[in-house]
Amino acid sequence: MAGKIPRTELCSVTAAAGVAGGQILRMLDPDEGVPPAWNGTIEIDAFGATTYTRGWTPQAACRCGAADHLARTAAAEAAKAAAQDRAGATTGAP
Repeated sequence: MAGKIPRTELCSVTAAAGVAGGQILRMLDPDEGVPPAWNGTIEIDAFGATTYTRGWTPQAACRCGAADHLARTAAAEAAKAAAQDRAGATTGAP
């Protein structure tokens, strides 16, 4: 078995690459906002047909700036939702 990749691993790696590509494309689209895997991980077992998503909270003490970015992103999303609510209220749209 030396040098051979088990089918289960090959399936999982291929599925993970597809999901990662989708997350990257979503991040590059300014209309989509942050992807679901932002600050998290997606575990895939393609052979077993299971997925598990786990969120990770950025550490405020880390100098990478992820915690600050998360706060700015949340504030921007809240402002966008509030503007949409106000627009719906003024037009009478549901």
